[in-house]
Amino acid sequence: MSLALTYDQLRKEVGYFLGYGRTETTKQVTTVDPVTAVATTETVKGWTSDESEEIDRTVSSGLRQFYFPPPVMGERTSHAWSFLKPVLSIKTVSTVGDYDMPPDFGGFIGNLAYASGDNAWATVKKTSGDRVRLLRQQTTNNSAWDKPVLYAVEPKSVAGIGEQRWMLLLYPTPQGAYTMSGKYMVIPEQIDAQAMYHRGGTQHAETVLASCLAIAEQELDGDRGVKTALFMERLNASIALDRQMNDPEFLGYNGEGGEILDYQRGPDSLTYNGVTY
Repeated sequence: MSLALTYDQLRKEVGYFLGYGRTETTKQVTTVDPVTAVATTETVKGWTSDESEEIDRTVSSGLRQFYFPPPVMGERTSHAWSFLKPVLSIKTVSTVGDYDMPPDFGGFIGNLAYASGDNAWATVKKTSGDRVRLLRQQTTNNSAWDKPVLYAVEPKSVAGIGEQRWMLLLYPTPQGAYTMSGKYMVIPEQIDAQAMYHRGGTQHAETVLASCLAIAEQELDGDRGVKTALFMERLNASIALDRQMNDPEFLGYNGEGGEILDYQRGPDSLTYNGVTY
């Protein structure tokens, strides 16, 4: 059995801390006295609709605080969890240059790489959407430029009627079916009775719980107290574990690398701070 905390378990712990108990719905509970063998039935009151909504709101806020935590002492920026940076593969369609990204997409991290079967040595470098549109305006595809060498990610217009979505722009427009992949930032989904597990798994379960109780404490007392301090303690431990699990043991060949050529450099460009212009 997994030691990760489920949606229901988080709700029960928050409900108990807020003084609503751990029972979601009113039910009859029967107990038997071990000495007299007399059975007693009592009604255990469940949460009201307002209490249930408050618990759900607190759990959601606690999860957001855990996924996008405040900076810990001595650091200026928030920690980016490794488990929120999986690999996403994109399969291109011939003559199609723009692709909708999945709902949990929050941006690629670094360059994209082709699958080995695509026989492409070049990586697909990050640039701006303006640069892609300018190049598309100035040039046309030909047989020498059948594989994209640049990509950009831009927000799609949602006009406030839905969650923010993103689009991938490729240059040049692919002239075949290729597979490119890269790490991306996940926008975590809401958990519920069906999708019951939070991201991060068992290793970070106590930190997730501490985050939810810290939010409950602030809602209940209007102040940051013991639960908030515990969350920051657990957050430091989780960050240390996340870094320990993902520290590389091999950083690659330390040589000149002059013999490794990028045969498909693409249009004239300048790269600054990881972005190609």
